[in-house]
Amino acid sequence: MYWIYKPISGSFSAKVTLAWDDDNAIRTNAVNDWRKAGIMVRVDPEAGGSPQVFALLRSDFGADLANRPTADAESVSVGLQGKGAGETDTIILQRVLNTFSMLRVQSDGSFRTVGSYELDLPADLSIGLAVTSHDVNNIEIGKFSAFQIDEIPVGVVGSRTLPSENFAAGSPVSGVKIDVTVESGKTADLVVKETVPEGWTLPLQAQRELKAVM
Repeated sequence: MYWIYKPISGSFSAKVTLAWDDDNAIRTNAVNDWRKAGIMVRVDPEAGGSPQVFALLRSDFGADLANRPTADAESVSVGLQGKGAGETDTIILQRVLNTFSMLRVQSDGSFRTVGSYELDLPADLSIGLAVTSHDVNNIEIGKFSAFQIDEIPVGVVGSRTLPSENFAAGSPVSGVKIDVTVESGKTADLVVKETVPEGWTLPLQAQRELKAVM
């Protein structure tokens, strides 16, 4: 594998358009179906068994999101997904806290999610562009264009879990959970705002309990 890289920290969105330069490749054998190119992040940029995430396109431009969760572990992936009608060869690798996602850009400018992983990787990683021939006798050339990396200014991610999807009008609700995750190295003031549906009322006791929990 060949790759170029730079340091990156925190949440980000990286985007690139890929192509193969078959005219200038140097091969002893036929093209391997599993030659790959794409956006990669690694904990250690030079260690062969480093934890990593790889948003890739292979020879036939099928897409896959692969990762090695811990050092020297086996790589796993979401599974190869063929290039669909109306799909481009532009891909995106995003990190939001510890969620890594691969998106494929459609011809109308929209996106399709190829897959996502929750991985406990450090905030500081190396990010770059990678190419592998999947055959030691071949040298493949990947062409990358319009590569850009944007910071995603995430400080806090919150989610609310309700114990049920349906509630009887006027009945008390208990067991509601609010989970808040603060990104490493960032701080934030948490303000919870609840919109009460028209015709409903929020009893004073419930207001007090909400304040006490927060």
